[in-house]
This record gives sequence, C-alpha cells and structure tokens, in this order.
Amino acid sequence: STVRTLDPVRCEYARAVELIPIVRPQARRFLLIGCGGGAMLRVLEDEGRTFDVVDIDEAVMRTAREDFGADVEGARFVVADGRRYLRENGPWDVVLLDVVSTDSMPEHLCTLEFFRELRSRLTDGGVLFMNSIGRLKGRALNSLGATLAEVFPERLAVNAHVEAHSTNVLWFCSAEPMVLNDWARAAYRYRFLDPPGGGVLLTDDYNPINAWNAELGLEMRAGLHEALGRSVLRAR
Repeated sequence: STVRTLDPVRCEYARAVELIPIVRPQARRFLLIGCGGGAMLRVLEDEGRTFDVVDIDEAVMRTAREDFGADVEGARFVVADGRRYLRENGPWDVVLLDVVSTDSMPEHLCTLEFFRELRSRLTDGGVLFMNSIGRLKGRALNSLGATLAEVFPERLAVNAHVEAHSTNVLWFCSAEPMVLNDWARAAYRYRFLDPPGGGVLLTDDYNPINAWNAELGLEMRAGLHEALGRSVLRAR
C-alpha cells in the first residue's frame, strides 16, 4: 500500500492519517465524517481504496472539491448527518471522524452510545481515527479518553502540535492491537501520549465537553484573530 510520507516534525492533524496504512495495511473502505478541506483524502488516496465522505454542509464539500482537490479517485460525497449515515450504512475498515471546529465538537458525535454504534459498523480489526480538542490532562480530553476506553480496548493518542500548547489530540482506536513499524515509532516518538483517561463517561444524556472547553475556545479565537487580523472577516 502507498503511504504519502510527510514531514512528521511539521505534522498537522490531517497528516497523522499516514499511520493508518501502517497499522491497517489491508484497509480499503473508508468513511470520512467531516469533509473540511479534504486533506486526509489526498493523503490516503491509493488504488483500490474507496471513500464515503459525509458532511452536513453542502457548501463545505463543494469548496473542498472545487478549490482544494478533495475530489480524489474512489470518493463519494454525501450531504447528511454523520451519525445517521453511519447507522444506516457500512461496514468500513476505517472511520475518520474530523468534526472539530475552532473550539467545539458536535456532542452527538462523541458519546458512549455513538462510539458503540461506530464500532458496530467497523469490519473486524477496523480502526477509528478521531480528531479532538482540549487541554492536555483537562476534563474534556480525560473524559473523551475514558469514554473511548469503554468501547475500544486498543488506543493510541498523538499530540498534533508539539511545539505549541496542544489543542488537538488524534486518536487511533480499535478492538485489535495496532502495530507500528520502526519508521512510525521513530517519526512520532515525541508525539505519542499516554491515552488520556480518568474523566467521566460522555453520554447522549450528559455531555458537557464544549462547556469544559469554553475558556480554551476563547483563547483559540483570540489567537486566530491576532495572527490573521480582521482580513479574514472581510467579504470577498
């Protein structure tokens, strides 16, 4: 299988998906919930792989396809809620869950019930790759880690931004062991974390993850405003 090798020192969260063909080299069927700019599709594109790409916002997918090269071979784009689509389709070898906005995660896509539904739609040995935000050792990530641990006995956690104060943690979760090769262990040795845990279980009835991340979200927005200025707010 082809792996698009990218500079791990400057690795953004989307580039960590290069580990998926290492831990599951036979994966062929992928579900991507949350299209974004389609970066993960461009990394994973390879002969024989198919991608169901689901996003609730048609404009986001159109922009990704027309302006960012997301329309890769084997990709099928669907406008739908990710949880409903997952429940009614599949199975997949890999589910990529990338629904993080600047400072929040959709609550219905990070609960115990949802992760159980997701695991039921994975093939044997299938993998969940998930992007998340929160302070390291904070209540949000600890509780997300505890919730994932209830469903997936095998987990890897990767720090997406080593040199900054981390807001993105990438999860690889499976019911089966995930074996890394020498290159992956060396390239990501400063990024692997002890999987956060010890928080409360997030459920459909109780999930304050965005409330716990509210202060962090304000800091992130202020940092973006300082870095980019008001130019990003002007109409084109």
